[in-house]
Amino acid sequence: MASRIAILSEIGCTESGGGANRIGFSKEEKQAKLLEMKWMAEAGMEIKEDGAGNMFGRFQGRDKNLPILLSYCI
Repeated sequence: MASRIAILSEIGCTESGGGANRIGFSKEEKQAKLLEMKWMAEAGMEIKEDGAGNMFGRFQGRDKNLPILLSYCI
């Protein structure tokens, strides 16, 4: 996971190298989302994006009544 976070941190990297700047709906955000969606698809997740641009990856479990939610921002 740390290596993937490092890869994502390069997208929209600031000139000082002290952070990343990915404004909502920018080309940098789109690039990061496409990469994240690729990783989720490779893991076998069902991927959805809502109208606000939030992405959701879901593994179908054996029991639909026992969900587990993991969330993080890119």
